[in-house]
Amino acid sequence: MKLIQFKRIEGKNFLSFGDTLATIDLRPGVNSIVGSNLDKEDSKNGAGKSSITEMLFYCLYGTTIREIPNDFIQNSLTKKRCEVSLEFDIIHNNKTDTYKVFRQLNPTKCILYKNGEDVTRSTLAKTNGLIQEIIHTSSTVFKNSVIMSANSADPFMALKKTDKRKFIESVLGLEVFTQMLLKVRDEYNNSKRDYEISYSKYETLNNELTFNLNQLTNYEDAKQQRINQLEEKKKTLLQEIKKHNKNFKDEVLLTEQSLNHIDHLAKKLIESEAKQKQLNSHVVKLEAEIAAEVKQKTKLEATKDTCPTCNRDYSEEHISHVQGLIQTHNDVIVQKTKLIELVKEGLIKLSIEIDNIHDSTNTYNKLKKEADDNKRHNEQLQVHINYCNTNIADVEREIQLCKIQHNNDLKGKVATLESSIKENKELTDKLNNELNVLETVKYVLSEEGIKSFLVKKILTVLNSRLAYYLKKLEANCLCRFNEFFDEEILDESSNQKSYFNFSGGERKRIDLACLFAFADIRRLQGDVNFNTVFYDELLDSSLDDKGVGLTVKILKERFLENNESCYIITHRGTWVTLKADHVIQVIKKNGISSIE
Repeated sequence: MKLIQFKRIEGKNFLSFGDTLATIDLRPGVNSIVGSNLDKEDSKNGAGKSSITEMLFYCLYGTTIREIPNDFIQNSLTKKRCEVSLEFDIIHNNKTDTYKVFRQLNPTKCILYKNGEDVTRSTLAKTNGLIQEIIHTSSTVFKNSVIMSANSADPFMALKKTDKRKFIESVLGLEVFTQMLLKVRDEYNNSKRDYEISYSKYETLNNELTFNLNQLTNYEDAKQQRINQLEEKKKTLLQEIKKHNKNFKDEVLLTEQSLNHIDHLAKKLIESEAKQKQLNSHVVKLEAEIAAEVKQKTKLEATKDTCPTCNRDYSEEHISHVQGLIQTHNDVIVQKTKLIELVKEGLIKLSIEIDNIHDSTNTYNKLKKEADDNKRHNEQLQVHINYCNTNIADVEREIQLCKIQHNNDLKGKVATLESSIKENKELTDKLNNELNVLETVKYVLSEEGIKSFLVKKILTVLNSRLAYYLKKLEANCLCRFNEFFDEEILDESSNQKSYFNFSGGERKRIDLACLFAFADIRRLQGDVNFNTVFYDELLDSSLDDKGVGLTVKILKERFLENNESCYIITHRGTWVTLKADHVIQVIKKNGISSIE
């Protein structure tokens, strides 16, 4: 634990203090700060007592408790440069370091010394940061545990629930959890945003992958459908080949001898028909010759006895000659008629021979035609089979091409999307895990989490110390807090009451009991303790003399038990100063405050 001991406060031209350096040497024990405003008859207000605590606060934090603008911090009467300083020791691990903070306005400056060595940083902000690092106490905590003023804060019991929570956190040093919670919430919101972006991208990629997989499936289905169609076509072609093979006719074989005989018959038919034609021509010629002979014979017979010209009868010699001619014609006619008969007999034989040739030729021609028809039929079937085989070969090639065909662009896109989805899922899962961790951390740091746990642990001590101080202050009630700092107040008859059911003096006792109890908790659990506490006008309202006496008694006990000195800034004057170990008198005259 680090102990901070305030030693000396100095300042001039600060608020109501003038150009004469005001020095306050801080002493152990119960001390009082009283004052008189000589500019107003019988007035103790406005003397400048609270300016001492403002000076202390300003040295450490560069601002006043009441947040007075810088233009109004400098004394308006002297109009000279404002300067303040604070000297204090820090005792830690049996080692003591002496620090001095010096500040001025117009121009603004802050100088920090450690064991006499200037350790001021390059900028005012960095020097202020170093001072906060050294005292390790926020301004809120300082105001709630070192300088407690009736003018700067409402009583704890009168605060709203949220303000009570903040007060408790500052007193118990739990603000760090609030700060951590705020930081975690920021991290959670950032992580949630990153997670939502990543998850949205993951969904988009999944949708895109689904679309492309559907496209690829459609492509593969279409390809398979095409292959199935080709296989069906091949099957149909094979069935057609099988059908054609069944329709093949047996081949009619004609021997070479048969073919030669057919040729011989053809030639013989030509010769016979030519001879038949020749004989017919000869018959016609003979018949013409017979007709000529008959004509001449008839003419001779008509004129064998009388001359047709002169109508004179022929001589016997002439008639005998004519009859000889007629006989000759008859002989010729008979001869030629016989010859015709011979020729006709030959024609009949030739006709029979030709018919026989025709019959033989027809028989062979039918056989040849059957052979030619079967051959042509089989050749046509073979053409169809060859066509089917060609188609089958084409179909098989197309099937092979279909099988080796791939949509590489689509497959590449799918592979890229799957890789991206995998990476994005890993990132999304990681962000989700971080989000779950932050959710847990957020709960741990929330009101229901570790703070509630710590508060529950502290509540027993707090309620015990609160009961102790209520008894010491002779309060006519008992007060307890739950982990949410909702109070339960019971009066002397154990009836539950509201804080505002009590009188001003009774509420002041409750307020002081809470203040001392919280101070004890702060001292017990804090890593920094201050040797001096300032109570600014906390005893001046509502409390009667007995209440003030009981409070001062408690302050003396705290000094004896915890070495906790205090300065009571009060209007009560003599009544308090008689009980104090040391008194600082502040006098204001002509608008300027000074230490007597």
